[in-house]
Amino acid sequence: MQPSSVAGADGTSVGVILKGWTGGKGMIAAIISGLIAGWIYSIFLRKNITIKMPAGVPEGVVNAFSALIPGAVINSGMALTVANGGYIVTKQFLDQFMTVTGSGVTIGLVLFVAFWAKSKQLKQIGKLGPVPSFFNVNEPVLFGTPIVLNPLLAVPFLLMPMISGVIQYFAIYTGLCPLYGGVIVPWTCPPVISGFFVGGWRTALLQTLILVLSFFVYLPFIRMVDRNYDKQEKEAAAAEQVSEPA
Repeated sequence: MQPSSVAGADGTSVGVILKGWTGGKGMIAAIISGLIAGWIYSIFLRKNITIKMPAGVPEGVVNAFSALIPGAVINSGMALTVANGGYIVTKQFLDQFMTVTGSGVTIGLVLFVAFWAKSKQLKQIGKLGPVPSFFNVNEPVLFGTPIVLNPLLAVPFLLMPMISGVIQYFAIYTGLCPLYGGVIVPWTCPPVISGFFVGGWRTALLQTLILVLSFFVYLPFIRMVDRNYDKQEKEAAAAEQVSEPA
C-alpha cells in the first residue's frame, strides 16, 4: 500500500497511510491480493522456476534465492528506489553493517590481538577470536579482552557501529549501493559473502571497507590496553623473581 499525500497544518504535503484502508475498507483488497500473490508464488515453486544454488549452501540462503524470481514477478512492477517507497534502514542494514562480525563490529580489534598484540592475555584471545568472528560470533573477544565493563574499549565499541551506519546510509541514499531487496542471509554468514548476497558486489565492497575501517577505529584503544597488560605482566614476572628464594 503506497502512502497517500495529504496537506499538513502548514499546507505542505505529508506522506501518510490513511487509517481507513487498514480496516474494513481495505480488507477485501488485502485478502484478494494475498491469495493471488500466494497462488503465483506457489506456481513458480512447483514448476522449479527459481534460482538454483550449489550443494552445501546453507538452507536459509537457498530459500532466499529461491524467492527472488517469483518475488520479482508479484511486486508492483516498480523499481526498488527510495522514490518508489523503498526503505534504507532494514534488517539487512542492521545485520550486515551494524552487527557484522558481532556487536560492535569488533573484527578490527580481533585482527590486532591475533597478529600484533604483545601481552600474553591478548595473544591468547588472538588464538580464539578470529574464526568465530568471521561467523559473527564475538563472545570470546567481548569477555576475554574484555570489552565488557571496560570504559576504554567502550568508546570504539559504541562508535564503530554508528560510523558504519552513517557510511552505509549515505552510500545507499546517494545510489552508490543499491537498496536491499528480500534476501535475508543467515546471521552466521561470513562478512563480504553476506554483503554480496544481499546487495551485490558494491555492497560487498562497502562491507570490506567498513571492516578495514574498524581496524583503525579500534587500533589506538586496543593498543593502550595491550601496553597496560604487557606492563602488568612484566611487573608480575619481576615481582615473582624477587620473591623466589636464592
